[in-house]
Amino acid sequence: MMILSRLWYVLLGIAVAVAMYVVYVAVGQFDRQGTRSLKEGLASDSQTVEWALKIDTRRRLDALLVGSVDAALQQALVAANGVKPAPCPSSNIWCPAKIPDATRTGARTALGKINDAIPADWRDDALFAVDRDGQVVAALGYDQVNGNDEFDLGGYPAVYDALHGYLRDDVWNLGSKMYVVVARPVEYDATQRPAGAIVGLKEVSARFAADLAKRTRTSVAFFVSGQKVAGGVGVEGFDAEKLDAIAPDLAKVDDKTFGDGGRTDVRMLADDLGVMYARLPGDVWPLGGGFAVARSRALLGGPMGFLSNADDKDKANVPWGLLVGLALAASLLGIVMTLFEHTLPLRELVMQADRLKAGVMDQLQVARFRGSYRLAAQNVNLGMERVIEKAGGVTRKPADLEAIIGPVPAQPSMSAFSFPGNEAPSSPNVAPQLPGPPPPARPPTPSPAQVGPVASPGLAFPAAGA
Repeated sequence: MMILSRLWYVLLGIAVAVAMYVVYVAVGQFDRQGTRSLKEGLASDSQTVEWALKIDTRRRLDALLVGSVDAALQQALVAANGVKPAPCPSSNIWCPAKIPDATRTGARTALGKINDAIPADWRDDALFAVDRDGQVVAALGYDQVNGNDEFDLGGYPAVYDALHGYLRDDVWNLGSKMYVVVARPVEYDATQRPAGAIVGLKEVSARFAADLAKRTRTSVAFFVSGQKVAGGVGVEGFDAEKLDAIAPDLAKVDDKTFGDGGRTDVRMLADDLGVMYARLPGDVWPLGGGFAVARSRALLGGPMGFLSNADDKDKANVPWGLLVGLALAASLLGIVMTLFEHTLPLRELVMQADRLKAGVMDQLQVARFRGSYRLAAQNVNLGMERVIEKAGGVTRKPADLEAIIGPVPAQPSMSAFSFPGNEAPSSPNVAPQLPGPPPPARPPTPSPAQVGPVASPGLAFPAAGA
């Protein structure tokens, strides 16, 4: 009874189990693919930021060409180089040359005009005019130089190379700030050493990091001496506060972690946040200066993660018509099965019970039931007969075959495989039958001589002597 309905329930349970299995497998695959995509994406972001920094410094070097050929700056540097150092009055060492104020003023004015001529996108935050000895003649945008006539940049490798005719870039850490540095020689005579160099400094600030992140479509943060300097986000959906998790992790990053290429492997700061560190070449390398790129991933963690991470566009792409149709078809099929196996037999039982109560019928019609309902109907009929017998009434019993056709032998007297006279007694208590009188003797067959000619019908034979 209810075989189809129960089978349908089993099939529905199996379908739900298979669906859940597929969902759990999909969750694991999604998370694993997300981790792999995160690592590949961070490696790409790190390379992209490094190339963007190189392009940025190259364009800043090209922008300084205006100052390298500026005549006013050339004359100011030549004048500064003409001042010779003199011995200090209080000791036997040589004191730095005292550059005239007019020369400093001219160099500062020239730097202002050069800065105005540079495009705003590639304009530096600070400019320095340096003579051949590395002494700063004039500065623009760096207040620490004001009042310090002995401020010197000649000890930096980038400035030293620029004073010898090379284009150089570097990254410095001055005070608590990080700067991207470009240096270019100022030449006025091809037969002589450069008159000096012009040096541009661009502070690695939040604005600089944000512009770089926007151009590279990454999330980047700069750090030095184990501290985060600045950060920027150029990707939609990434929370800028996640970059704050970089500073605590910097203490765990050492020189061995960076390897030979100056870049670490992907480090998972959280289940949904990965980061990769890269060293910056130049003056900040020994200080642990560099940048970090970060990415977040959508971690499902369970079947309901698909729903929590879905947006309105994802929900709009669901084929609701197909899903509703499948649900209605499955429900209709289940209702049909229960109607065929439960409702109709129960309705038949109720109808016969009503007729039995009304006296229309005295027993349930067992033949109209199936399965468990048939067995129940038989038991009800037997129960009613037993109650009637106990009450002394006459019950309807099956017809007595012996009363109708007489006694029936327990074993047939003859079978298809027996011969007359060979039957064994059916019971040891039955006496064997005595043989009857012998059959009459068969008369002997006369010979042909005794019989004479045989007359054949339709043929006439002539008489003898005729």
